[in-house]
Amino acid sequence: MIIERIKSYLLKRRENIINGYLNCIPSPFLRFRKNFPGIEQGKYYLITAAPKVGKTQLSSYFLYNALEEAFTKNDKIRIKIFYFPLEESEDLIIQRYMCYLLYKYKKKLISPEELSSTQKAVDEEILLMLENSEIKSRLEFFEQHVIFSDERNPTGMMKFLESYAKNNGKIIYRKMQYKDTEGHLVVKDKFDHYEANDGNEYVLWFVDHLSLIQQERGMTLRETMLKCSEYAKDFKKKYNYTPVFVQQQGLETTSLQAYKEGKIRPTVAGLSDCKDTAKDVDLMIGLCNPYSFEMDTYCKYPIKDLQGYARILEIVVNRHGPTNGILGVLMLGQAAYFEELPKPDDNIALARVQAFINNLIKPIQEIKKGLLFLLIDKITK
Repeated sequence: MIIERIKSYLLKRRENIINGYLNCIPSPFLRFRKNFPGIEQGKYYLITAAPKVGKTQLSSYFLYNALEEAFTKNDKIRIKIFYFPLEESEDLIIQRYMCYLLYKYKKKLISPEELSSTQKAVDEEILLMLENSEIKSRLEFFEQHVIFSDERNPTGMMKFLESYAKNNGKIIYRKMQYKDTEGHLVVKDKFDHYEANDGNEYVLWFVDHLSLIQQERGMTLRETMLKCSEYAKDFKKKYNYTPVFVQQQGLETTSLQAYKEGKIRPTVAGLSDCKDTAKDVDLMIGLCNPYSFEMDTYCKYPIKDLQGYARILEIVVNRHGPTNGILGVLMLGQAAYFEELPKPDDNIALARVQAFINNLIKPIQEIKKGLLFLLIDKITK
């Protein structure tokens, strides 16, 4: 029975590709797909970085990419994201998504703080852009497919997700026979597999970030984090769900000693509060910011010239493939937007990136001054 089910599974995945369907939500980074093809059902992902490097932005970008794939290919894949925000408010998370959409579709780079008029009234034009059909339809899709929960401890999260699983599929049992201590034959039902009502629905369990999880009664923080990871491992196996957890790196990767030893990239040993989560994951992705160490170059990239917008993405753990895949990326933190950097030896393309960055950071007063000089020059000619 099990062998036949696996054969059927393999045949279905082959037919999916032949018929134009998907077996994963493709990674947004094309040059990284050899190491990380994309988000798959029944895989457990961990995203890690030191504080203030961009782990929330990176994990958000992966979620936005998954939502976009489901939005544009609704006949092929569906998505449901269970979001447990342990650090930020639901409002801030949605505002960040708005900023992402504004940049992606209108090339308006704005932060959630600017969008919410924290110090200066936001331009009415930008708020009107949110009513654009391209953006509005995606915001509606987000609201329909992202479910926020106030559960903060592993058991609460597990019960919340289990309720969804039971209401949207069925558990198939098989008979198990054994003899008890007195030699009597005992027949019991044993879990065999889970059949979702919609096999093309990706159910993501998203936690940001693990160190802020509420401790289970009688457990330390480390034990609680490990419990959450165990639940994640169980759910990916039992229900084919996809945990995506965010976990900080400890201060070790941000110290002067780490810089001196050239160990600024995330590691398993650097995971904060509980290193054993790495034993459970299928893929662990790390992000680092060499600019914070005032480096001129790193991984052959001109870090100083890229002025804090460059990040290095790396596969730290990969249960099913190669590790140490490294990719340079451009990060626009305000919009949680990432793009692959050109290869380090592509000087022409890198020069274009540097020019783009220079335009971003050029002071507004200098822009106004330059425009004024151009106007005066034009009048006097």
